[in-house]
Amino acid sequence: MKEKSSVMLTFVALAVLALPAVAQHSDLSRVNVPFNFVAENQRLQAGDYSIQRMQNGRLLIRSADGKVATTVLSLPAPLQTTATASEVVFNRYGGEYFLSEVRLQGQNTGREVFRGKKESELARKGIPRALASLAAR
Repeated sequence: MKEKSSVMLTFVALAVLALPAVAQHSDLSRVNVPFNFVAENQRLQAGDYSIQRMQNGRLLIRSADGKVATTVLSLPAPLQTTATASEVVFNRYGGEYFLSEVRLQGQNTGREVFRGKKESELARKGIPRALASLAAR
């Protein structure tokens, strides 16, 4: 009986410790991206994605089918005004798209994604940058 109690207590303690790990994600948005893109250094195919903020400042990007998932570093990005809609912003250099920022409706701070190697190289070469914004839900 004492052994059973010890096992049960260990199980409960592990379950309680796991709660913060589950609670550390907050859903930011779901977006349909009609073009291939790069998130930091990871190439992703066009499709439906969910983007979640993790407590450690990273963003978790996951395909709707769950087959693809990656994390990228991000920093708070103050907005000039409160976002009136959720959106995902991409930098476009020629025909290449790079995830740049995620904004959530009602917030005055977005999440800016770190530039990866390829995007930094294109910017350094002086290739003109354009912004592309997609509505998120």
